[in-house]
Amino acid sequence: MGKYLLLRDNKEGGPYLLDDLVGLGLKPYDLVWIEGKSAGWRYPSEINELKPYAPIVEEQPFDRFFKKKQ
Repeated sequence: MGKYLLLRDNKEGGPYLLDDLVGLGLKPYDLVWIEGKSAGWRYPSEINELKPYAPIVEEQPFDRFFKKKQ
């Protein structure tokens, strides 16, 4: 069983076992790292074993909010 690191509010926690991580209550914009498996931080909804517990991250229309009018 893998161990997971959790990045929430710019604070890293862990390592956690799967049950411990799920017990924290995953949030859509948490980032998770799987020790020995991850190539980068990912949202819980992008990790197969966390999908049943993870809220889905909605795509944000970047340009609508951040593009400055000229």
